Amino acid sequence: MKWSTNTFYKSYHGTDLDFLSHSQLTYTVNNNYIFTSFNSGKVAMAYKAVPTDAEGLPMIPDQQSVIDYITWFVGNKLMFQMWMVGKIADKVYEEFKGYMQLFYMKAKNEGKMPKSLDEWDSYKSQRLRTIPNMLDHNSFYKHLSTEQEIWRHPRMLSMFGAGSRMVY
Repeated sequence: MKWSTNTFYKSYHGTDLDFLSHSQLTYTVNNNYIFTSFNSGKVAMAYKAVPTDAEGLPMIPDQQSVIDYITWFVGNKLMFQMWMVGKIADKVYEEFKGYMQLFYMKAKNEGKMPKSLDEWDSYKSQRLRTIPNMLDHNSFYKHLSTEQEIWRHPRMLSMFGAGSRMVY
């Protein structure tokens, strides 16, 4: 579906999928309600949000590196106040701040790592792709992690055995 209001609706969307849609169906949003151009049917929706608990507070990932960083971050705030009034030396504060930055980088990098075997396989398929698809953005990278089949020339059969097909 396409957004059916003015030409300045891009600020309401995190992606450009509306521009790629060839559907005649449209929708608008008014006071947190979605109004469609059809009377009955189903609408699939995706949105970006920060996970929250029952009270609406943001949740912290259950990773030791994140918990360590948050501990060092709070400690840094306390150390900064002590440093401002001269209770600790400059060198002590700088050392503490350096450790906090190390834990920040550790937590940030662990957050980027794949969590499951499926994510690792998807990552492998993306990195080992021999022939990149230059038009992947047209399908919003739908086939980015699919395996790539490489068909070798028949003369290469002796080198690779009877099957000249390799899947990466």
